[in-house]
Parts: sequence; C-alpha cells; structure tokens
Amino acid sequence: MAKIIHTGGPAFPRAGKEWGNQAWTEAMAEEGMSLRDYLAAKAMQALLSHPDGDQISNPVIYAQAAYVLADAMLEVRKS
Repeated sequence: MAKIIHTGGPAFPRAGKEWGNQAWTEAMAEEGMSLRDYLAAKAMQALLSHPDGDQISNPVIYAQAAYVLADAMLEVRKS
C-alpha cells in the first residue's frame, strides 16, 4: 500500500481576485508550491549552510533529510 504524504496545503495560495489599475479584477486562482516543499527548501538551506555540509558528497542525502525535517514540522503543526 502506498504511503499518503500530507503536504500541508499550499504555502502561498493566491486569491481569485487581484488589485490592478485601480480596480479588483478576476485572476486565475493558483495554489503554488506546497507547504511541505517550502519547509523542505528552508531545511535544505539550513543543511547546506552547516560547516560540515561539504562532507556529504551525495545530494540525495540532503534532499531526504530536508523532507524528514519538513514532515516533522508539519507533524508538530497538528498539535
């Protein structure tokens, strides 16, 4: 059975209307990136800035660690 990944919803949802030319106009609603991806990107940035970060030669290790941290942050948000 496949594992269900909870994304946390959109990180930066966009409304169906936007302000422009002194009036509200219809705009395409967009969800953007997921909150999980946003948190993973922030975690990746922190992992790469660590002084020992250059010790790891396989970038997949960084990506996996970033998503582990993102999933933990999403889990903590539930409580």
